[in-house]
Amino acid sequence: MRIDAARPMAAWVAVLATPDGPLLAPCGPLFDARTKALRGNWAAVVRAAASLPGGRTVLLAAGVAGPRRFDLGTGSELPPVDDPAEVTDVAVAPLPDGRVVLAGAGPGGVHRWDAATGERLGRRPLVGPALRAVTAALRPGGVTLIACDDTALYRWDAATGDPLRPPQQTAAESLGGLALAPTGREMLVGGDWDGAVHRWDPHTGQELGDPIPVPSPARLAGCFAGRLDRPCALLLAADARYDTAVAVDLERGERIPIPAGARAVFALDGETLAVLVHPGGQLTVEPLYG
Repeated sequence: MRIDAARPMAAWVAVLATPDGPLLAPCGPLFDARTKALRGNWAAVVRAAASLPGGRTVLLAAGVAGPRRFDLGTGSELPPVDDPAEVTDVAVAPLPDGRVVLAGAGPGGVHRWDAATGERLGRRPLVGPALRAVTAALRPGGVTLIACDDTALYRWDAATGDPLRPPQQTAAESLGGLALAPTGREMLVGGDWDGAVHRWDPHTGQELGDPIPVPSPARLAGCFAGRLDRPCALLLAADARYDTAVAVDLERGERIPIPAGARAVFALDGETLAVLVHPGGQLTVEPLYG
């Protein structure tokens, strides 16, 4: 399946989970992963999707002037969030009471808003240092927000903003992305720009094996379920022309084969698919394991 998208080599492709199935977001345009139909086309680069009560889906993008929200059903941008702040990464945290927290990490720390209304949650950011990435992990009775700066991890309760553990210094030198393994044991994955993939227990912070070496610089594009449902990570390593895909098996701690043009890997209808970028600029969606 071919997808015509503007500037496909500018960044990796986000795969957004929605009640109607996955969406592919390459640098502004938004495509249905099953039908390749265009679902939206915004200047902002969408990086997360919040499924709200009643079947409504709100798409989220980071920004210098604060996070931006888009209604998938109407195609319109929603009003700005209250008391906006610059954020460079966004994540969603669905709470047990039905609310969905929009978390944004940036130079002032982690900020929280209600994803549906844009109302700010809490008076201040959760921590002062500049933070580079944020994700959310379920735990019994709640949701944990996990963020990172270059070398440390921070954890808070998504609903209250209360810290759950002291800041955790890690062996990383330049963390640039966080993701959760989609299968196997619970695992927080960190991509180190200096050429390593780190693995921790998302709640205790325990290291799960030695860092996995990868080319440097490399950024974490996401995690996926590989052969035999093994947890894997996809990274994009910079070279002279454009980023080249690198994949690692997170359980075995070793590199695994993947097409150099891969930008995302996701599951659909029982099949593992890869979004590939080609030298001519087009994107295609093809089975990863032919």
